[in-house]
Amino acid sequence: MNGKTIGTVAAVFIWLAAVTSSCTGDSSSSEMRGPKTVSTTTPPSASTSGIDTAKPSAIAIETTSPYMNGKLSVEAVEGFYAAGLLSQEAARIVFGTEYELEASFLYSGSDWTQPEVWVYTDPNIGASLKLFWSVEDRSLLYSIFYYQDSSGVKRSFVPATGALKAYDSKDHSFQDRVGLRIGAQIKVSASSPGFDLVWHTVPIFSYVAIPGRSLTLKAFTDTFAQIDDDGMTSWMPMWYLTKEWAKAKPIGPLELTFRQSVAGLWFPDAAAESASFATGEKATALYEYGDWYGVAKQTYRSGDSPTSLVWIRKEDTDRGEKSEPLYNKGANFSFRRIASVAIAELRKGQSQSRVEALFGKPRFVESSENVEEPGKLKTQEVWRYENASTELTITWTDDRQVTGYRLRGKSAGEDFGVNYRHSDDEPTRVQTRWAVEADRPVVPSVMQRFEWRIQTDLPYNFLVGKAEETLIVAGEDGGFSGMHETSQLYGIDRRTGKRLWKHDFGHDIHLYAVSEKERTIVFYEPGDSVSTGNGAYRLRAISTDTGKQIWIKELAAGGLVWDMGLAVSGNVAAFSYTVQKDKENEQSKTTYVDAWNIRSGKKLWSKAFEGTGALLSQNGGMPVFVLQTGSLESLDAKLTAMNAGNGSTKWTVRDRTSIENWEEMLTFDRRFPGREPSGYWTKSKDTLFLADASTGKTKLSIRIPFDRAVHVDVVDDRYLFVQRSNDGLPLYDSKDVTSALVETRTGKELWMVKGKADRGTIDGSRIVFRLDGILVSANLSDGKQLWNAGFTAFGSIVPFAGSFLVAGWPDVYLVNGVNGVVEHRFADQDVGYYDGMPSSQVLGSLTALDGALYVGSSNGFFGKIGPKGVL
Repeated sequence: MNGKTIGTVAAVFIWLAAVTSSCTGDSSSSEMRGPKTVSTTTPPSASTSGIDTAKPSAIAIETTSPYMNGKLSVEAVEGFYAAGLLSQEAARIVFGTEYELEASFLYSGSDWTQPEVWVYTDPNIGASLKLFWSVEDRSLLYSIFYYQDSSGVKRSFVPATGALKAYDSKDHSFQDRVGLRIGAQIKVSASSPGFDLVWHTVPIFSYVAIPGRSLTLKAFTDTFAQIDDDGMTSWMPMWYLTKEWAKAKPIGPLELTFRQSVAGLWFPDAAAESASFATGEKATALYEYGDWYGVAKQTYRSGDSPTSLVWIRKEDTDRGEKSEPLYNKGANFSFRRIASVAIAELRKGQSQSRVEALFGKPRFVESSENVEEPGKLKTQEVWRYENASTELTITWTDDRQVTGYRLRGKSAGEDFGVNYRHSDDEPTRVQTRWAVEADRPVVPSVMQRFEWRIQTDLPYNFLVGKAEETLIVAGEDGGFSGMHETSQLYGIDRRTGKRLWKHDFGHDIHLYAVSEKERTIVFYEPGDSVSTGNGAYRLRAISTDTGKQIWIKELAAGGLVWDMGLAVSGNVAAFSYTVQKDKENEQSKTTYVDAWNIRSGKKLWSKAFEGTGALLSQNGGMPVFVLQTGSLESLDAKLTAMNAGNGSTKWTVRDRTSIENWEEMLTFDRRFPGREPSGYWTKSKDTLFLADASTGKTKLSIRIPFDRAVHVDVVDDRYLFVQRSNDGLPLYDSKDVTSALVETRTGKELWMVKGKADRGTIDGSRIVFRLDGILVSANLSDGKQLWNAGFTAFGSIVPFAGSFLVAGWPDVYLVNGVNGVVEHRFADQDVGYYDGMPSSQVLGSLTALDGALYVGSSNGFFGKIGPKGVL
């Protein structure tokens, strides 16, 4: 900066300070016009600090300042930054009041934010200035100035921001030597790293450019080029955009020893260093290019992100022996040492031979989650590496090339990788955290000894019930809305794992009922004429032992069918359906209930009810069928209990409706009779009730102070948690939630804890549960916390073989029951969850039953582990 510039900067600083402190708050002046062209973003609001450009002090300085009236130059931008008042008011004063708004966004690593972008232009000199403002606090996030030099070449000036130093691209000529120009489209010849230089004070690895994708050059520094990859912006060391990068030869890896202290560069002959090496220090060379080695090393400052390759001259080192693979037996390299190699080498298309040379043979070979569209199942091979403080997983394509990876360490922030589901159709972002797995433990994996393990047709598999020796397993494709293709139900022999039968629901409602005693399952199926509005339906009963059809009934309802329900009580199956006889009159609805002997298919009785209704789902041990009709809103809600044998009314309750499984107000496990409080959960406008199945009388009531203020999570047939919002907000927004453990037989609150308690499981004198998602243990008697495992449980919490097995996401863990220490991860167990899962499936991912453990998955597997197979 020359002397004239320094003087001008000082004048601007003094002027801005004076104007800011002396203004009165009148922002109505026509000079503060704001944007002249509006795109998709919202125009900035009027000034709140009171700057008024029509004040005499502003006019006086305007006549002497070269920065006023929208005059754009590098010096103007430098002066604006040097003044230090980087506000929107100051920008209007310095650069003028007319600008355009541009729809844009900025990336911070793999996350993006949508700023408010002001664009000042001066077409006479081919200049434009972009100012990126935070929409939250209106602070200046980033800016870039474009202009044309005397030769008509477009140049960029980037003010100092984050890890960027102020730089004018005309000051150095590397980009000119290699023919790089702002606005040009370019493709890399080999996978290349990109960094976030805006949001952090050090470069953060955030992006990988892959061959074949078109990149737009946006700006230059002496070392980096800013590129735009279909909206993903990143800063890349410029050399990687040249053909020279493809000429670098993979080697070794080789151990090098430095003869003297040297500075490593971002690329051969780069203007800036990226790391330093001390005399006698050792490093691993991965590439050579002419007289240069490309070395993997973490940055020289403590706490910095690992760099990509660091380039040093061969003459500064002594070449040693071939380096030991990072995960060889007995090796225990640090996260940052492994990270430096991962950044340099783990990219899409890398070969298994190269990976094995660098990292060694994997400790485990596992299967990924499903990678196909809903309705199909396909997994990919995953190599898993582990040492005392890190885990590295690498996912492979069918032709044995890297498609994604993830490296995790035990310390906070040690987590990055490339999602294996990314495709060439979108930019390859480096993810620095996976929100749902942020606290997932880094612990040794162990293989389980399965008594049997099968792979089904769909990725998601859960144990949802049983009938004697037959397990009933739900299969889901995980799709939602228009992406859902099919759902299935399997009957599996619990002794052998043989699939006995399969029922495909397709897009249809999941309506079935099981009688374990009669070893029969009944399915509702839409009839052939359902699309015509004639309301045909079909009931099919099959043997749970063999899958053979026992009987089938096809009936015409004689109108448009609305609500349906299907339930079993003893040896009777009942089906309810609401029919609208007159298509033009929605009030002409009648609900019918037909009952059938579940083994013979003989029709036992039929009843009709005015209006809309549906049978409540239930386990086969209930003594009655319960039909809900009406609604609380229309003040005609009623529950009617019918004798299973003849349909006679046993009891009625008015002003009540049912609460079905996994509503936002209630969660309980109805997969196996006897695991939940016996009765029917119902609700009025302000109370939850547990009604006795035989009489309808209230066994337990829980007040609801306001809408969505209460959630009940049933532990077992004796205990439940009641979560309450105490600040007037719904539970999902509340910052003040307490949970009480309630004894269901008396309704007594035994103790209370701050936070959301759920997923409880009783183990002798203690209870293990989630508290705000985190796995904890407490005394059953008084709630005194015994331990906190420090990680989030998602599915089941199962006492097994003296420990606890916990379904996380996507792993299953073994937790020490005495102290809560997470001891092991189950190898090749991939448990996943999809939107809108019922509790029978969430809890069915991991189930202890009659001394065995049944494990579902999100990659098509379902298996049985005996009591001696856990370790």
